[in-house]
Amino acid sequence: MAFRPDYEERVYAGVLGKAIGVYLGRPIEGWSCTDVLREFGRIRGYVHHRRGAPLIVADDDISGTFTFLRAIEDHGYPPNLTSERVGETWRNYLIEGKTVLWWGGMGVSTEHTAYLRLSAGIPAPSSGSIALNGRTVAEQIGAQIFIDGWGMVNPGDAERAAAMAEQAARVSHDGEAVLAAKVVAAMVALAFDAPPLERLLEDSLRVIPADSLIRRIADDVREWRGRTDDWLQAREWLDERYGYHRYGGGCHVVPNHALIWLALVYGGGDFLESQCVVNTCGWDTDCNAGNVGAILGVWGGLEGIQKGADLRGPVADRLLIPTADPGRCVTDALHEACAVAAMARRLHGQIGSPPKAGARWHFSLPGSVQGFQAQAGTGCVGVSNAAGPGGERLLRVDYRFEDSLRSAMATTPVFPEPSQRAGHGYGVSAAPLVVPGQTLRGRVVLRDGPAPAALRLVAGVERPDGSKDFLRGPETRLAERDAAELELRIPPGETLVVESVGLEVAGAPGAEGWVGLDRLAIEGQPHVRYVAEGAGRAHVDQWVLACDALHRWGGFRPVQNRGRGYAITGTRGWTDYRVSSTVVRRLCDGLGFAVRWQGMRRHLLAWWQDGQASIRAVWDGEETVLASAPLDWPIDEAAEVAVAVVGSRLRAAWGGATLEAELPDPAPTDGGVAMAVESGSGVWGPILVEPAQM
Repeated sequence: MAFRPDYEERVYAGVLGKAIGVYLGRPIEGWSCTDVLREFGRIRGYVHHRRGAPLIVADDDISGTFTFLRAIEDHGYPPNLTSERVGETWRNYLIEGKTVLWWGGMGVSTEHTAYLRLSAGIPAPSSGSIALNGRTVAEQIGAQIFIDGWGMVNPGDAERAAAMAEQAARVSHDGEAVLAAKVVAAMVALAFDAPPLERLLEDSLRVIPADSLIRRIADDVREWRGRTDDWLQAREWLDERYGYHRYGGGCHVVPNHALIWLALVYGGGDFLESQCVVNTCGWDTDCNAGNVGAILGVWGGLEGIQKGADLRGPVADRLLIPTADPGRCVTDALHEACAVAAMARRLHGQIGSPPKAGARWHFSLPGSVQGFQAQAGTGCVGVSNAAGPGGERLLRVDYRFEDSLRSAMATTPVFPEPSQRAGHGYGVSAAPLVVPGQTLRGRVVLRDGPAPAALRLVAGVERPDGSKDFLRGPETRLAERDAAELELRIPPGETLVVESVGLEVAGAPGAEGWVGLDRLAIEGQPHVRYVAEGAGRAHVDQWVLACDALHRWGGFRPVQNRGRGYAITGTRGWTDYRVSSTVVRRLCDGLGFAVRWQGMRRHLLAWWQDGQASIRAVWDGEETVLASAPLDWPIDEAAEVAVAVVGSRLRAAWGGATLEAELPDPAPTDGGVAMAVESGSGVWGPILVEPAQM
């Protein structure tokens, strides 16, 4: 496949458009058109503040889209990805009742129903079939809302996008829901070539049968457009023929797919007008607006998103994607777009280089700020994206100093804010992207104004007692139009939760100008101490619970009533490290540490059960014992447990008993840690994670 020169930028616009649509529609999800008009009038901007909710929230439309797409990389970039493999990806990244989905119960939530089928050993596509779940359940909206990414990885190829989308959709859905998903994926794929909108819409229908209900919807909406310019009148006709009163379940695909067509046809390709139509019309607003945003984001690019209103500025690229991979939760539109684009190139036989040597924040596309915003109460008067000395994109940090404000700070979150962790519909589960022992390394360029007195990297942290503070790196001074490297090492061995990172600029009163942050990278392995005591809420929330409870008196006490449960932290940036703790066995069938955690069905285990200590590799749910030995561990007795993983070797010790094993291929090569317990509980003392060698 020949990728267009602007491919990455259009993917970024599609991801951003998806997020903007979701954030516009989320506060009025489930409302009728009448109620929307009465309360807000026509929706032409964000209304979250009027609903008492934060703008940036976790939402299944975003989480599912960019989580299920990971089936491509997780299964080796197969040219013909199957439903069964996408279903395996569901099981790896979903924590039942907590991440990605609306967990409404068997027969109520289509996705929860499919997850329960998968967990019972029923593979996809049977898990989502009409034969097993009935037509009403199988034809709800979920397949459509998760589907945009399959178009993004197949630019210009509607047939292949639709084929992959069908495999993904059939994990949970069937019938007209699958056809609707195929059409949306085809629209996204076709949008990369930016044909006239009418042709894009017509060509997208070639991937479904001409006698299908989804095709009839498209024909009807386009016929209504020929009869009236009033989309509210057309919405009345749509309600009469395809409204909720005609289709059962909580959120059927047919009425909502019809609204996508209404917004595209009546919006005429204008991003803001189309968002106005799809959100004002009500029903499943975040889902429908997200799909419309992805399609038109790719089709019209960044320029199209920016016409008419500032929808990008308040978002600042920010996304939350909570899954069983906790280091992937706090993210941004550019980071996810680069991941999607890299996946697409590998899928089509190409290997590209990541921007700026793989730096986590690189600002490499126009307008991207990757979550950076001005820190309140400082002399930072704005952040934006600008061109660097060689034409490269960078983060522009504007400053203006007064007598009381002699420093300016711009930061980006690396852990969810308290308001987000409090929950607004979908839960947020995350681990910090940066931990003690790791180093932040950045490059800055002075672009305009007098040279500031000093620059340095900063990190906002929460201490165990709940107090907040900023850590600051060494000061660096710049001459005019100079460049410098900055670094900040988070103190090793500390008990800190890093919540944000960024740049601080200091100067004399009256000085103003701007500096450019070219890149910011995370380097090194963790050296962090976790303790159960203390009042800091972030210290609790950094453990993602795939278990029934985590108590904190006398140590960490994970509880799993039936089966195996986990309390997880860390990121995929962790590779070679040692984790250790004093562990008390309480009433339980088994317990231990998981390391190189990549999800519920991909990790390594140092495990004790039934009088045996063992090293195990878990890969797509298959558990292989790599080494084992007898070990007596009575109830209520403590053992010093230490697990080191370096390269392809893993060593585990329980007091005086030591096991070592060579890891198989495939096996996880990176990932965080978890306390693991089966049918019971244990007590972990302070947990130390530190760099390791063998």
